[in-house]
Amino acid sequence: MHLMEPVVKIVLGLLFCLWTSTTVLGAEFQVCSPPLDELIAFTFPKNNLGDWSGQRLLKYAHPPKLIVLAPAKKSGLKDTVTEVFARIAKDGLKTPLDSSFDTYESFEQAEAMVDELGNRGIVVIVADLLDPSLKPGELRSVLERVLGSRTKAEKLASKSESNPGYLANNTINILTGEVISTASVISPDYDDTRIGLAIYIAYYFALSPSATSLGDFYSRFFEGSLETGITLTQFGREYFRTFSDERVVFGMTPNDFVKCLEQ
Repeated sequence: MHLMEPVVKIVLGLLFCLWTSTTVLGAEFQVCSPPLDELIAFTFPKNNLGDWSGQRLLKYAHPPKLIVLAPAKKSGLKDTVTEVFARIAKDGLKTPLDSSFDTYESFEQAEAMVDELGNRGIVVIVADLLDPSLKPGELRSVLERVLGSRTKAEKLASKSESNPGYLANNTINILTGEVISTASVISPDYDDTRIGLAIYIAYYFALSPSATSLGDFYSRFFEGSLETGITLTQFGREYFRTFSDERVVFGMTPNDFVKCLEQ
């Protein structure tokens, strides 16, 4: 993902319901917006992830905490990150945003912070894996603490070393569809504005792994540019408002969703 490139703006020729609320009829969840077929397409993709998940809805059991950790030399990021937290909160999701920002002097300290703050959420680490003063190999331990897998941590660290920028990986319970945790690594070489945009995108990328797995996720869910700022499209807002409803839970199937009744 190259944040320097402007996001393609999508004009949605879709008729949304005049209301955005949803209701439950028996075991079925009524979808008023976005259109049911669009929500199904992104929530239950027909790709390897969809096959791997058995067409189960992949989602966190509870609204995930967003933890951002940055090296001490980037302490000035606090204002930018605080603005990002506020932007996410204003996006109108039905779930509250639990967030925190802190700086670390070493990866060992970052690992202790993860232990203290909790690892079952979205952890964004601004880190230079090749910075010798931080003992680069120790970042793998931080990522392992988040992902619960040395193999996943190794793959994410290796990719970040060879292609610094923004990369992420997550851990999912394949038997239930529950998303357990997500780790994202962002290069500290970006300026503060670009790091802020990467954090904003990282949060939404982590919420719905199924939607993220589709090639047009970025263009359908985001619009804007580095210069003007990146925000959710109207479709993105409608999708996440419905997806984040507490009655939409991991493990649901496409048959659990129906069109909103006319009123």
